[in-house]
Amino acid sequence: DEKYRKKGYGSKILKLAEDEAIKRGCKFAYLDTHDFQAIDFYKKNGYEIVSELKDLPKGHSKFLMKKCLE
Repeated sequence: DEKYRKKGYGSKILKLAEDEAIKRGCKFAYLDTHDFQAIDFYKKNGYEIVSELKDLPKGHSKFLMKKCLE
């Protein structure tokens, strides 16, 4: 919902998930997103693009991203 955007909630929720992953011994976090979704949000939170699938869906790209949790 638009009223919750740009208030840091997404970053806080993502950090909670990453902290739980660290507690469980994870070294990396992986996710995928599309160019019309939240790619800039994930970059802002330390994720880097590992690979890109072009035209998935047609005219767009799907990205695999990762972040080192150590």
